[in-house]
Amino acid sequence: MRSYLVDALMARKSFIVGLMLTTLLAVLLGAACGDSLSSSETLAASRKNFTDVESFQVRFQTTTDADGLRATTEGRAGYEGHTLVYSTVSSGGGMPEQEGISELLFIPPDLYLRISSGDWYVLSPWNQGIRPDEMAELRLTDQIIDYPLVTEQLSDIERLPDQVVDGQDHLRFAGALDLRDFPSAAPVISTGSPYDNAETNVELWLDKETFLPHKILMNTSPTRAKSSLVTDAALEFFDYSRRITPPEPPSEARPWRDLELVQAPCTGAELTQCLEAQAELQSISRPYCDGSGKRVCLVPLGQVQPNLIQHLVDHYGDQYGLTITVLTPSAVPSDIVNPLRGQVDAPTLTDYMGSLFPDAYRDPNVVLIGLTPVDLYHEDSHFRYVFGVKRTAADPKATISTFRMNPVTYGEPPNDGLLFSRTRKLVSKYIGLLFYGLPDSPDPRSSLYDSILSLADLDNMEEPLPVPQVP
Repeated sequence: MRSYLVDALMARKSFIVGLMLTTLLAVLLGAACGDSLSSSETLAASRKNFTDVESFQVRFQTTTDADGLRATTEGRAGYEGHTLVYSTVSSGGGMPEQEGISELLFIPPDLYLRISSGDWYVLSPWNQGIRPDEMAELRLTDQIIDYPLVTEQLSDIERLPDQVVDGQDHLRFAGALDLRDFPSAAPVISTGSPYDNAETNVELWLDKETFLPHKILMNTSPTRAKSSLVTDAALEFFDYSRRITPPEPPSEARPWRDLELVQAPCTGAELTQCLEAQAELQSISRPYCDGSGKRVCLVPLGQVQPNLIQHLVDHYGDQYGLTITVLTPSAVPSDIVNPLRGQVDAPTLTDYMGSLFPDAYRDPNVVLIGLTPVDLYHEDSHFRYVFGVKRTAADPKATISTFRMNPVTYGEPPNDGLLFSRTRKLVSKYIGLLFYGLPDSPDPRSSLYDSILSLADLDNMEEPLPVPQVP
């Protein structure tokens, strides 16, 4: 299941990041000769020395004009063995694609984002369930500065007067770079490469003794009227072969989901209240899953809607003649909530039911299904969330979350009919597998469909279960 967050970032928020990466990944360098070396020998020595450094850091600043809009980015990056240790980017200007994101801090594999209000959010494989290869689509781990490649591609090289900076002599060179030679550094912004009709002028400053780059100035401008992208960039290298200490991550970073689903119930400040036991269900609940033989008991966990529970009880009684017992509503312990995700690990919540109802939990004849409005994930899964988890017919326990089934979660109007239908379909599937012992099905329209990956999958499933119906 593709990450919604990555899709959103790529589709709406990556313009500034893309420009920064584009600019810095392939805009470097020049070539010329030292006092006693030819230009090719100087560049060869520079490439070798740069490749051999144990670490380095770089500061950068870019200004980009496109279609009358201007954006600026500045930041730093640190590398050890040419592997990214961290990068920071802050942006400003009038680009609408920024949508309030003003700063990025990437400490692999964690991406922190600060919005214009000052709040930090974190988007990370380990706390969002995102596949590392999905994060890679943002190319955050790509080398910002492919210095050796640029020195090989620089053309029209011109020697400039040397310059002294902080008491150090520097060689200066100018040249041209065709960014179409760098396909990995030209992400598509609309259609085609933004550099199809542009030329890049580069000024390079090299330390006169080591030939390592000190400063790079770059300007990319259109050569034809239809291209409007103009970029100026300045890069400064420092701390060669010194230990890199990345910035401290923001201590109050919240899960990206809190920004992605700003109107969702049971998020942010509302989460604590959602963990409380649903007192309105006390009148129809029982402390034990009484009876003999196979039976089904529902466990309300947190502030699950009382009318949803009543709907399920009535539905299975009317449709299948199946008695559903509602057990005493219970709170979800706050200490099992992952604070950076705002979610609960589903297997942990299933185990928690065992502490609430140990007799029913141990009884293989009891199908115990927990129901909660709190968002769930599975720590062993790469998915950002799960609708529910189940065990086996020999150990018939399951837990279901209504969080992602609720239209209100996505800022849509309340729709109990849709919420009840989605919840009922997953409850029915689990009852079919765990109570009736039915096999799952590859048919996406089956009530026992074995690959539910989205709300569309739930909505496409058809009822009832393939068991005898009550006349």
